Amino acid sequence: MNAQQLALSFAPQDLHQGEEIFQKDLVSSPGTSDTQAQAYVKHKGNHRVILTSDDITSAEINASCNCTKGKKGRLCQHVWSVILMLESMEADFLAHKTDVLTAGPEPESAASREAKMRQEAYKQKVKEQNRARRQKLKQEKKQSKFAAVTSYPVEVEEALQYFSDNGFELAQMATIEALESARKSLAKVFHPDLGGTHEESLALNHNFEVLAQFFE
Repeated sequence: MNAQQLALSFAPQDLHQGEEIFQKDLVSSPGTSDTQAQAYVKHKGNHRVILTSDDITSAEINASCNCTKGKKGRLCQHVWSVILMLESMEADFLAHKTDVLTAGPEPESAASREAKMRQEAYKQKVKEQNRARRQKLKQEKKQSKFAAVTSYPVEVEEALQYFSDNGFELAQMATIEALESARKSLAKVFHPDLGGTHEESLALNHNFEVLAQFFE
């Protein structure tokens, strides 16, 4: 195997991260045959990597990973870490291999489509609620020259605004119970396994932690 040749299929960032994953011993010992290798990578989750080829003399490797990037049909750092593990084992599977291809994005399941539809419906509902709330506030401001203002740290204000934009007015009910209830409801929408994205899940967790510390 020519590792430098296979590396040309990957982005520099994925090569760097894959090397770190391999060096930290986060790759399970792969199960291999002449035409397939499978391993698990414990890096920010437990990711399954599957490598296949038409036969032992084929120059191409078809790679798939169940991480977010892999589900979009892209090569990732997890695939590269498994290739490095196979290289260290001098696995026969890598003989004659010069190119790595993706197996393509995973077909969307009916459950995933349904989850996305629920998410879009929820977002539309929140959008309509926000529009109605803004109109109500506009009318209230016309009726009064003064508005009560509560001062919070900037990060807390941003976290409160995040939950407000998603349908939860925590500034009016500043309790840890209300916060946890809001997080539980939004997790059903924003979790990657339920139709959301990794970025949306991270944003939810970040804003929850900001307010959880503030409410304590």
